[in-house]
Amino acid sequence: PCCRPGALCRAVLHPRWPGPGNGGLSLTDRLPLSAADLFALAKDALAKGGRFTFAARGYSMFPFIADGERVTLEGMLFSSLREGDIILCRTADGPVLHGIVDRGVDGNGAFVVVRAVSPAAQTHRVREADGAGRVVHIRKRPMARLLFRLKRHLQPGA
Repeated sequence: PCCRPGALCRAVLHPRWPGPGNGGLSLTDRLPLSAADLFALAKDALAKGGRFTFAARGYSMFPFIADGERVTLEGMLFSSLREGDIILCRTADGPVLHGIVDRGVDGNGAFVVVRAVSPAAQTHRVREADGAGRVVHIRKRPMARLLFRLKRHLQPGA
């Protein structure tokens, strides 16, 4: 998931989100959120035409997105999603940032198939109602990436 189960996500709101003067939050506000709350907040902000930025947690999308990197989402037109796009979506495992690996249509309508980077990772069918936004920018953390690679290299049996 975008956050480890039970962990808190840190969300940062984009300047297009309503500011403090009109009941919103400022860009500098840091909010400890559950993954489900982060998904709901992102979906709401994106539905209103804004952008949503948050710090991703976990390494399921490494090397594309590493733990702690800031990911910016924009709203998405479901029919325009393509293989390779990374989206924030709700699955049976909770909210995740995963890449689209396929598209399809069945008796219930259109869906995309998402998965983490590993080809062995579980895939999930996602319908339009369960998508929040598409990743449009990732603020990389080169030092964190290097440390992760070193840690994996130094692990016994690696």
